[in-house]
Amino acid sequence: MAGKVRDIITLLVIGLMTGYVASALSSFLIAFAQSEDVHRFVIWTMGSFSGFGWDEVQVLSIGGAVLLAGAYLLAKPLNAFLLGEDYARSMGVNVKAFRYAVIFLSCALAAIVTAFAGPVAFVGLAVPHLARLALGTSDNRVLIPAAILAGAAVTSLCDLMARLIFAPVELPVSATTAIFGAPMVIIFLLKGKTTI
Repeated sequence: MAGKVRDIITLLVIGLMTGYVASALSSFLIAFAQSEDVHRFVIWTMGSFSGFGWDEVQVLSIGGAVLLAGAYLLAKPLNAFLLGEDYARSMGVNVKAFRYAVIFLSCALAAIVTAFAGPVAFVGLAVPHLARLALGTSDNRVLIPAAILAGAAVTSLCDLMARLIFAPVELPVSATTAIFGAPMVIIFLLKGKTTI
């Protein structure tokens, strides 16, 4: 749709409407589901690593390793793209193919984690900017591995807090990551040090 619609506002509205349709389909599925399935779905929507077994870890490890390797291979074109589309094109980057690759890898990485753990908020938004500020570089050959390690550390810490703060009640991971991530995003926007 982005190829056919040039107006940003129209594209935003199309995105919102697509989200509403997906939400409606989810509501239909919930209405006809068994009570156990609804309970599992509600827990999944809050974000949780509690249902993970070794089978899930194996699928995530293999799928994640392949997709992250693909993301790392895009580090040089990403660096060229930092200086603008024209510069990247002059450096031999196929801009159209590059965009498709970035969108595919971003969606696939988000999808593989969300399929097992549910939507865990703010990690993908706040952590890469934290890594950039901590390391003081925009070189994606450094930032991609740093964001992976920092994301794993932050998510593990938030999961540990979710399990321990009100034990034996386990908080949703998404709640603890939002408490961590939302203030960070607000600080970034107010200081104007980076664009989100």
